[in-house]
Amino acid sequence: MQARQYANAIEEFNIALQQRPDSQELKDLLKEAKEKYEYLNSTVSEAKSSFEEGSYEEAEKLLKEIRELLDDPSEVDKMLASIPEKIEERDFEKFQKQWNEAIESDNPDKALSLAKSNVNRFGHQSIDEYITKAEERVTKQQIERNLKSAEEAFADGDYDFALTSLSSVLSKQPKNAKALELKSETEKAIAEKRKRIKRKVTVIVRIVIGVAIIVFAVMAINNMLANKRETERYKQSLETSKPAFYLMKYPDGKYNQEVRKLLDSLVERSFLQIQMTDNMDSLQWFIRKYSMSKYTPLVQDRITEANRLTKELKLWQAAISLNSEAGYQEYLDYCPTGNHRTEAYRKITNLKEARIWREARSSNTSAAYKKYLDNYPSGRHANEAYEKYKDLLSTGR
Repeated sequence: MQARQYANAIEEFNIALQQRPDSQELKDLLKEAKEKYEYLNSTVSEAKSSFEEGSYEEAEKLLKEIRELLDDPSEVDKMLASIPEKIEERDFEKFQKQWNEAIESDNPDKALSLAKSNVNRFGHQSIDEYITKAEERVTKQQIERNLKSAEEAFADGDYDFALTSLSSVLSKQPKNAKALELKSETEKAIAEKRKRIKRKVTVIVRIVIGVAIIVFAVMAINNMLANKRETERYKQSLETSKPAFYLMKYPDGKYNQEVRKLLDSLVERSFLQIQMTDNMDSLQWFIRKYSMSKYTPLVQDRITEANRLTKELKLWQAAISLNSEAGYQEYLDYCPTGNHRTEAYRKITNLKEARIWREARSSNTSAAYKKYLDNYPSGRHANEAYEKYKDLLSTGR
């Protein structure tokens, strides 16, 4: 139903109500027609306001909603047709404002990025001018920064960095007078710096040569004295039979071979002496004195075996003292091949048999005696256990 039809319907419903004032149906229809007519008028007003305020997307949405309801949509069609152009004009003005703000705030990089990002939106014809201006500003800003960096580097004596910055400037503006002048000054400063360095290097080389001569002379004297001391220490090791002191002081000395032979002789003699004894102090003395000799592992094995036998003996004496299954088992756990292993197994067997027999006597049941007989069918109490088992089994116990 179009706008005129809503107006006609309202008029007709009013006439009908004059004839049938009590008809609720006519009242409802009149109310519905008025609401839709008011909605139509208010939507048209809202769409026009949005259009005038520049909210073209909202205006377009509203106009499309009511277009079919209007008697003459030509004005609406005209507005709808102008909206895309209006939106583009509005967005372009927004772009111009943002671009100008970026330029005014000395941020040409942002302005250039903004222009390039809108090429597809507005086309090269509209945007190329802004891109060119922004690029010029960017180039100018880069030149200013590089010139400033070059001046600061020149002032700090960093001439290489100054030249790098100036080359960047001249690649963009080959005739930049300030950059050309500063480049000339920098090249002169570099040349002068090289001369100074050359003079310093010459002096340093002379000093180094002089020091090297002195050091060589000192080393020669020290070497002569060291040879003398080594010879004295060698003679001393022969006199005192303490070659290890020489080897510790001169591990690569020129008398090393002779001293090692002497040391091997002393080690062998000491080893032969302790071969005839199990004295722990003597064995440990040999380990401490000749820890790196070829006999040390053999002596260490003897110490280990002696310690093992000592501990085995203590465990066996403790097991005998306790005379318990746990005591003998501890001995077997530590010494599974010990000298008393057979006796330990026998002791455990006897103690276990005695324990199971005591348990049978204590409980005095056929099951207890059967347990004993199952474990020890030929045990020392086997006959008695068998008689007890038969008697208790016959009585049901």
